[in-house]
Amino acid sequence: MKTIYLWVSGKGWTPFKYNELSELAAEFEARNINLGDGCKLGAGCELGAGCKLGAGCKLGDGCKLGAGCKLGAGCKLGGLCKLG
Repeated sequence: MKTIYLWVSGKGWTPFKYNELSELAAEFEARNINLGDGCKLGAGCELGAGCKLGAGCKLGDGCKLGAGCKLGAGCKLGGLCKLG
């Protein structure tokens, strides 16, 4: 079981438990989050509203992406990478 924290209006960052990211499809859709095939998110990764990640994208632990950030297919970011 894994945990991801997503923003819930009126509650703030809220934990959601899952085994496969596909289980959270409705939560991602409600927040306009799109994840490509094979995408891997490291522990502590934060994705801003409207962020789109391309197929095969890998994000290192602690990575933070700003609102509206778009990453192309095959993009790889190292651990602790921060994008404004």
